[in-house]
Amino acid sequence: QQGQLFQSLAPALNEMNEQANADPRIVALDKEWSSCMAAEGFDYSNPEAVFNDLFQRLFSSGAMQGSIGEDGVAMTFVGGEPEAEPDPAAEAARQEAFDEVSAYEIKVAVASFDCTGDKGDERAAVRKEYEQRFIQDNAGLIADGLAG
Repeated sequence: QQGQLFQSLAPALNEMNEQANADPRIVALDKEWSSCMAAEGFDYSNPEAVFNDLFQRLFSSGAMQGSIGEDGVAMTFVGGEPEAEPDPAAEAARQEAFDEVSAYEIKVAVASFDCTGDKGDERAAVRKEYEQRFIQDNAGLIADGLAG
């Protein structure tokens, strides 16, 4: 039932995220963050772009199999088709791909942390404004979904 609740809220949640990301305060923070990241050798417009890129790297490298829904919400991850006998070579290749993406993720995370500096609280405060409004606007639906 909570899955249905999430699906019914997904369009409003996506809209809230778009509004928050368009907020001039977030736009300014993203511009500053993105410039810093570029100086560190990473080309990302905002922190959400890192998340999307890492998932793409996991899928395209073969480290992870599955799909992300067109709405960006519904996600399915699988370890591959069951095999009569595990294929050690395939597992080794998946692990190697995963390790490469993981090493890259650590480098990006360190740069992002450094570039965020003391602005993380500012970003969180702006997002909190939008999230509180979202909860207020959807309180009835949320309560019904949790009770049902």
